[in-house]
Amino acid sequence: MTLSVTTNASTPPYNYIEYVRFETQQTNPYIPVGSYVHLGEFALPATSGSITSNNFPLPGSTSKTYYVYACLKPDPASGMCPAFAEFIVTVNPNPTVAVTGSSPICVGNTLTLSATPSGGTAGYTYSWTGPNGFTASTQNISRPSATMAMAGTYNVTITDSKGCTATGSKNIVVDNTHITVSGTANFNICPNNSVTLSVTTNASTPPYNYIEYVRFETQQTNPYIPVGSYVHLGEFALPATSGSITSNNFPLPGSTSKTYYVYACLKPDPASGMCPAFAEFIVTVNPNPTVTANTSPVCAGSTLSITSTPSGGTSPYTYSWSGPNGYTSSTQNISRANATVTMSGTYTVTVTDNKGCSGTSSVSATVNPSLNVNTAAPAVCTGSTLSISSTPSGGTSPYTYSWSGPNGFTASTQNISRANATVAMSGNYTVTVTDNKGCSGTSSVSATVNPSLNVSTTAPEVCAGTTLSITSTPSGGTSPYTYSWSGPNGFTASTQNISIANATVAMSGTYTVTVTDNKGCSGTSSVSATVNPSLNVSTTALQYVPEAHYQFHPLLAEAQVLIPIAGADQMALQHQRKT
Repeated sequence: MTLSVTTNASTPPYNYIEYVRFETQQTNPYIPVGSYVHLGEFALPATSGSITSNNFPLPGSTSKTYYVYACLKPDPASGMCPAFAEFIVTVNPNPTVAVTGSSPICVGNTLTLSATPSGGTAGYTYSWTGPNGFTASTQNISRPSATMAMAGTYNVTITDSKGCTATGSKNIVVDNTHITVSGTANFNICPNNSVTLSVTTNASTPPYNYIEYVRFETQQTNPYIPVGSYVHLGEFALPATSGSITSNNFPLPGSTSKTYYVYACLKPDPASGMCPAFAEFIVTVNPNPTVTANTSPVCAGSTLSITSTPSGGTSPYTYSWSGPNGYTSSTQNISRANATVTMSGTYTVTVTDNKGCSGTSSVSATVNPSLNVNTAAPAVCTGSTLSISSTPSGGTSPYTYSWSGPNGFTASTQNISRANATVAMSGNYTVTVTDNKGCSGTSSVSATVNPSLNVSTTAPEVCAGTTLSITSTPSGGTSPYTYSWSGPNGFTASTQNISIANATVAMSGTYTVTVTDNKGCSGTSSVSATVNPSLNVSTTALQYVPEAHYQFHPLLAEAQVLIPIAGADQMALQHQRKT
């Protein structure tokens, strides 16, 4: 840097210039001893002069501003500049550059180089030079179909927007040996699967016909193979120009996909560990999905449901079920209506994910036998006992019972017995029987309590020789009715009413009738019938009595009848005794 000044003073001491540098000061420079950097001084032979100095260090990596003063020789007493000129100097940092490239590469492949700048001030330009007069002005270089003539050192100079520069270089090796990949270079496999890696080479003489397979878990670059940094999968000498190796040495760490980089190298240089040429295989090991199958016991006749819940792997999934009696399905979940006991057994589902990896789960399904219930309720008459029975079959004992019936009736016994039945107890009775497996059966029965039958009877007193009439009058029940009479001396009849002509005293006594209605309900009534003895009369002729008179003697229990007899002054006295 050259700093120049002029002055109109040409005689001492005013033609003597001193340069001083401050880092932060911007003012009329008062210059105590030690507070500045002395850059130099000179006497002006005429009225101008200059000084060159690169004494402007860069502290750190950012720009730095300095203030430089050209003073007429300061006054020794005060240290002040009688006159001065101010220069502001900004020092910018240099950029840096990193150069990367594919090396070594095989003849025919693409040679690539990249310049990565940092620091300085953005807005970079690039200037490349290389073997055989190669030049370029781009940031990156791509030279397809590499030849041996392209091998050598490539240099790049970058210049930032402040004009500051940096340089970098990379040596590129182009090898005339060549490995090509036979078949697909990328593989997607499932855990513990194998892949076959095949290569061919145009080198058939040692050491270039010796192939070594190595596996990296994260590296994807020209494989530099320090001892212990890789997994050795195998090696072999090519008897001709091709060979292959099979390995399932691709473990799956965790539950996510893992990518491995496998290199088939010509036998690496013992000194550098570099592959003179290589082929890269990318092997992605995908995790197997897992699946859980679940079900619960059901009863015959209901729906058997079995679910599968996949996780992991890569969706979407497909499903393949197998089960008892050749059962198959391709749905995620199974729903089998009207289940039977023969559907019980082991169900197995295989879930396959989008990468072809699979997981399997099995579950045992149980269909418990159905439970049947029969009920019976014979019709009864009011006042008797209403009996309702339930008879379970099938299922698994022991059983529990739950009855419901008319007017809020409930019970938990197997059978029902309701004494003194009333018509209000008639109606529908339902029982639910539950077995030891939770299966249930239901049955209903209609119970009938027929209304009661009432009978009234009458038997008016009669005299011997007349007709004895006894009547029965039923009420309630359900007509038509039947009648069954019994009475004195083994008397029986089946009519509603009794009519016995020429009754005798022996027919007196208790008559009982049982009336049965159309529902089998019956009512009974008894009545006492009285047949009074007959009355006998005898007559005797007496003297005429003008008039006849009746006389009754209560104590004698007889009547006297005085009957006049014509032509005589007498009356006939007839005695009649009540017996």
